[in-house]
Amino acid sequence: LIGDIAMTEGPSSLLSELVHKIVLWRSSEFAVAELVEVACALANGGVSEEAAFDELADAILPNLQALPCDDSSGNLASLLWAFSEAGIVHRELFQALAERGAKAMADFQPKVLSDAREPCFWSFHRASASAWSSRGRERRERRRASGFACRDFYDLLAPLLLQRMPEIHPICCVYLMWSFCKPRVMCQDLFDAVAARVIPEVQSLDRCGLAMFSWNYSYINYELKEVYKVSAAEALRTERLEELTPRDLANLMGAFAKAGIRDLDLMQALSEHGCGLLRDGIDQKCYKRPMKSLAREIYEEDFSAVDGQVDAFDMVSLSEMLGSFADQQFLHRDFLELADEYMMKGFDQPKRDVETFLRFPQVFARALVSRARAYIDERGRTVFQMAMPHVVNSLAKLQAKDVLRLTVAWAMLGPRDPYVLAAFESRLLELDDWKIEESDLEAARWALKDLELNRQLLHRLEGRS
Repeated sequence: LIGDIAMTEGPSSLLSELVHKIVLWRSSEFAVAELVEVACALANGGVSEEAAFDELADAILPNLQALPCDDSSGNLASLLWAFSEAGIVHRELFQALAERGAKAMADFQPKVLSDAREPCFWSFHRASASAWSSRGRERRERRRASGFACRDFYDLLAPLLLQRMPEIHPICCVYLMWSFCKPRVMCQDLFDAVAARVIPEVQSLDRCGLAMFSWNYSYINYELKEVYKVSAAEALRTERLEELTPRDLANLMGAFAKAGIRDLDLMQALSEHGCGLLRDGIDQKCYKRPMKSLAREIYEEDFSAVDGQVDAFDMVSLSEMLGSFADQQFLHRDFLELADEYMMKGFDQPKRDVETFLRFPQVFARALVSRARAYIDERGRTVFQMAMPHVVNSLAKLQAKDVLRLTVAWAMLGPRDPYVLAAFESRLLELDDWKIEESDLEAARWALKDLELNRQLLHRLEGRS
């Protein structure tokens, strides 16, 4: 009943009254998992009464060991989410959760990177979250929505992980570092310890773990050259290179590009391997359904694959690859030609299949921007010509930053079609809040002039600068 009330538009005062007059008064009659569900109900219902959460924490603590890391009902992930979402810090509970987390990571033996999601319960990016959190619900304004625990928990967790680092499997090390990097929780000692633990055993990483290893350090702009040196050497090993998927290639290329490390041997090898994956993707028509659609014999024993199939190239991975080409001033003509063919086949299919291929308007826009930055040629103009109706349909869902960047790309490769130019102009005129990065201003100014769009747009841009 409390859970149902939390998901309605009912007053939070009713929810609070039920918890105080029934649950807290008779907390010993509830199972520990049920008390966790009550905490989630409070967080979902917008109730952040410190006294109520403190009493729940005191009732849960004696039986904390009974809770699994993850489950569809009361579990450690949902408990930590509820307190983080409500903004309540209970130090004794958080200390106990941190100790459970460090032990769980030390005890866990993963086969692939995604396995490590289970013990890493301070990351709320998990399938069970739809059962206990407000994820995907717009009913109430969510206060945090970061997908990770609050910083107070990380402060307690980090030193415990450092103590147990020698016991933690290299794959778990990579995943736990991601759980710090993604929410921008900086802990230099921990990141150094992860590198020291993983580098000597880099071959024990699965393919996803290898790609994520260098990605973590590049994401936070942490310069540790040995990480990239070891990652490149491992990726170039024949047995390893053959098992890499489109997503792995994109993550590796993107990590090295962001770090500013221009390894020509690595870029050449990854691009050549990508050509083979693109040819297979075209032959297997993976552009219709990129997720878990690319089949190869080597993936039949891949623990991350589904029925021997992995994710084919999609607009995300293509955007990352082409963007890396531009950032690194590197061009692999065969890859570019195959990527163009793959995208054009994706654009030229029934509407529902096109929507699946494009995924999200922002991703589609970034892919076109990356293609324009990678190389300006006639084939690129053909790609933009075929993309034109989908661009027009996507503009209404894009914000000013993405629209302006796409406008620049259009000035570089797009046809000067009155219909699409009018769509760009109309969308930019109706957008008021132009949040533009300084590095984009000059290019946007050039594009607006080159496409001869409404002068009001140029005046607005000058005002922003």
